[in-house]
Amino acid sequence: MPRPHAPTRRRWIEAGLATTAFGFTASLQAQDAADKPKPAAPGEFDAATPLGRLNDGNALTLGELHPRAVVVCFWASWCPHCRNELVALERVQKSVAPEQLRVVMVNTEASADWRRIRRQLEGQLSVLLTNDANGDVGRAFASPNSVPYTVVIGRDGVVQHRLRGWSEESLPGLVDGINKALAARPRAG
Repeated sequence: MPRPHAPTRRRWIEAGLATTAFGFTASLQAQDAADKPKPAAPGEFDAATPLGRLNDGNALTLGELHPRAVVVCFWASWCPHCRNELVALERVQKSVAPEQLRVVMVNTEASADWRRIRRQLEGQLSVLLTNDANGDVGRAFASPNSVPYTVVIGRDGVVQHRLRGWSEESLPGLVDGINKALAARPRAG
């Protein structure tokens, strides 16, 4: 599992996150209203939206995770910002029950590289690890040609937050998006 690099990251991880029924405490300061992303229209992603291939080779779709809130993060093992976000999102997944939220880490590397990475990470993480070697998931999510790229989808199917890149300053917006995603009423079906 990737290790945090900066002492401030280590303190944040060690401090942990206090949770409420709907996610995280409001102790983290939210972004200014002008900086908050506008949710996409419901139904932007349907049940057939791909989320990559699981360790067993089977395809995972968004519909299989309904009615949970879902965080989808595109990442690569060579990317230091991706590894830092992986640590933070692993902490998120451990803080919120998997029946309420699933964090899906979509690796964008070639299948051979992914098999090596998967063997190294197997059994160490509670997030779902998938692979998108052919780019289908990236196209479905209109992912930029850079990593990390994260999309938070509410239980109602509405996109609550999009994040390009990663830094400690990204955390309040991500937490706000996850709280909104968890608070949303599940859509029918």
